Amino acid sequence: MTAEIALLNRSALAFAADSAVTLRMGANQKIYDSAEKIFEFSRRQPIGVMIYNNVEHVGIPLEVLIRKYRNEQKSDFPSVIAAADAFITYLENVQHPKEEEKSYLFNVLADSFGGLNREVIKGFREQYPNGKPRRGAKQPDEILTAQIESAVAIEEARPLADYLEDISLDAFEKAYGDVVSDAARRFLRFAIPKATHVPLLMKLALAITRSSVGSGMLTGLVIGGFAGSELFPTMVSLETDGVYFGRLKLLGRSVVDIDRDGDRAELVPFAQKEMVDRFIYGIDDHFQGEIAQYVQTAVDGVMATRVRSFGSADKAAIRKTIVDGFNEMVTKLRQHEKESVLDILTFMSKKELADMAHVLVELTSKKRRFSRDQETVGGPIDVAIITRNEGFIWIRRKHYFERSENPGYYARSFAHNQGEG
Repeated sequence: MTAEIALLNRSALAFAADSAVTLRMGANQKIYDSAEKIFEFSRRQPIGVMIYNNVEHVGIPLEVLIRKYRNEQKSDFPSVIAAADAFITYLENVQHPKEEEKSYLFNVLADSFGGLNREVIKGFREQYPNGKPRRGAKQPDEILTAQIESAVAIEEARPLADYLEDISLDAFEKAYGDVVSDAARRFLRFAIPKATHVPLLMKLALAITRSSVGSGMLTGLVIGGFAGSELFPTMVSLETDGVYFGRLKLLGRSVVDIDRDGDRAELVPFAQKEMVDRFIYGIDDHFQGEIAQYVQTAVDGVMATRVRSFGSADKAAIRKTIVDGFNEMVTKLRQHEKESVLDILTFMSKKELADMAHVLVELTSKKRRFSRDQETVGGPIDVAIITRNEGFIWIRRKHYFERSENPGYYARSFAHNQGEG
């Protein structure tokens, strides 16, 4: 994972990102703190790109693809939205071996099947306390069947529109059946799948590839700056989640467009954003959810003391009214707190934007370092500012080499930029 942030006002856009990257190898993970996540998107226009979560696209490092795309640009973009659309088209046309698609799916299924395995173990312990079966206890394979069917129902209830709708279960099994079987053998360790489970597992895997909810392997792309006649910055954020049957899975996108009459400033965190949320709102989603759960439990407890006073329908209505009221109140408070931050952000100078972006990423990094949490955020923090006049400017940037030892690199970079001019 990672912590990244984008700050926009009418003067500039600031990107800040840590350097940690988590490499996934099946069920194993390794964290490095030297990844590059911010790049100049175009040498012709002031546009930058920031990536988060998975830093590869179907086995190819995104930094390689971004730099290759940048060097191949021959014309200007009419808008930042057009630039984002053009890059997605470029990713869709990247040639890659079929095995890379399978490798990606295997890592996606590692999470899903690993979760199934944990639920089966939990169910077994409930059915067989102290190793002895309860009356009418289910067999482990029956517990597994129930868990797979439940997972299928969840995934099929949230399909991604217009994605793989024409792919049949037979076609999916023919293309990726070996991957599903390998993942089942590797990650369903407690209840060994039987022949009757195979169609269910194939159905689950197909539902996962069609799901609108991203996996832990997804890639985030944030493209922002100035293009065409845009006077103020625009930012487009996208998430992709693999390629299946040669088709890029695009989960969706959002656009922040700063203008004179609408939004004058915006602050958008990406990936691990709990500390930024606490800074902006005073509370993050996890805390809000826990408090809402406590409120619901407390309401149920009060009503339980007057069993005869409330029917089941009354209890449900009262519970819903109170919890909805709580969430509405917190939403209003969050919006008020955010507006007070944006009021200041609107008038910040470029230097202050860069400083604030750096501090907000550093908050998450320090929280992870000085707590029991895994250090999935860390390393040097890169910061870039993009303006219409000065273009893409590095404020903080790490290098894997010493500048004093590589004068030739800077000479080549200067000569290249002069040639572009």
